[in-house]
Amino acid sequence: MYREFFEDLASERVRLRTVTQREFVSATHILRFAGVIKRLKLQSADAMIAECCRELALESGERVVFYTADWKLYFILRSIDRFKKALKLRYLGQGRGGIPPTT
Repeated sequence: MYREFFEDLASERVRLRTVTQREFVSATHILRFAGVIKRLKLQSADAMIAECCRELALESGERVVFYTADWKLYFILRSIDRFKKALKLRYLGQGRGGIPPTT
């Protein structure tokens, strides 16, 4: 798998992006929103991945499908308009409390 990953990089099937300061700041806003408003603890890596995906969608000009098996992350992101506008959120499981697993 290690070799295949680097072959994918060489053929540009997979592209790496540099994380920007703006993405770091936006991820901290997600963490603050999750903790203060929603009273849920979110992992910083989850917030960073979500923010990088949102930035990718903005750069490409297309809504990107964001899959997650983490209900807290899905619940928080679907509460933030900028994520609902940029991403098609998909929870890999059953919806809960009347909340559907897709946006």
